Amino acid sequence: MFLAAVLVPLTPNTLAAGCQDGRVRIIDLAAATVAAVLPERHRERVTALVVLGEFVSSSGGELASASYDGAVRLWGGVGTAAAACTATLVGHTSAVLALALLADRPDRQLASGSSDRTVRLWDVASHTCVGILRAVGPLRTLAPLPDGRLAGATQYHHLCVWDTRPPPAATSRRAVNAVPSVTWYGELGDATNALLPLPDATFITAPTDADVSTLHRWQWQGAWEAGVAP
Repeated sequence: MFLAAVLVPLTPNTLAAGCQDGRVRIIDLAAATVAAVLPERHRERVTALVVLGEFVSSSGGELASASYDGAVRLWGGVGTAAAACTATLVGHTSAVLALALLADRPDRQLASGSSDRTVRLWDVASHTCVGILRAVGPLRTLAPLPDGRLAGATQYHHLCVWDTRPPPAATSRRAVNAVPSVTWYGELGDATNALLPLPDATFITAPTDADVSTLHRWQWQGAWEAGVAP
């Protein structure tokens, strides 16, 4: 018996479960069983999971996990007997509560949002931190927008949008790795626990309060402005 804190689909028949005991388990949906337990564990419960690439039956796939222990772990060969932790990314000074794989980039960059009020950008291939984004409060959730920007919501009801799009190819290597700046802060009326990016570069925010039933859809009109979602 285990308690799953977060779930992500891997294939039509399998999903990954990040658990309270710090483990990541692979669930076979057809057999309704735990097919595998990844060999290492976080010191505290798993708070976020994100798939880093397409899963292939012969070689498995890549996965990232975050935890209250402040670490981000990268996993390779997930779904096979050779599954292993390929890297542990450290640098946050408090719990990591959110992960997001940046969209529309030639390289793969993983964003991790923490209670330490920062988002760290990681190069998946080299396992190095290539940027740090500042927030006005502890990060609760992150969502990559289809145009390459990154959105995040804080514990203090702020909505942050960073321009994490890659610079022109002719720009120097230093500029590519420069820390992007926060482009806008918006005040949310309610604590937000979910961000859903949409194909048109807008996104939905959902409140955490059980008695609040309003969803907001955000779009760029010189600034990010909210409308009530149907």
